[in-house]
Amino acid sequence: PKYLGHGLIFTGINDQHVASEIIDKFLYLGSVRAAQNWSEFERLSITHVVCMTSMHQLLFDGKVTYKRVKIEDYETENIGQHFEEVNQFIDDCKQKNG
Repeated sequence: PKYLGHGLIFTGINDQHVASEIIDKFLYLGSVRAAQNWSEFERLSITHVVCMTSMHQLLFDGKVTYKRVKIEDYETENIGQHFEEVNQFIDDCKQKNG
């Protein structure tokens, strides 16, 4: 896998074990189950993950770089307060891969 350049953002719980491509060969969106599927990480060469939950383990810590945003799945949660730091993490990932 590449050192940098691929990211996965996951949130919520569903039965999908795969991630959906958001930006061609760079940014993917997946469920908690996709984030627990190492073969999916390898298939997509994912090296960086934004974890948008406080509940789940970072299963591949040491193999991928995580940005954890501890947020609950409530409509009153202020997700906007995290946009700048998450965007910076994604931008840094993209820039370091050229």
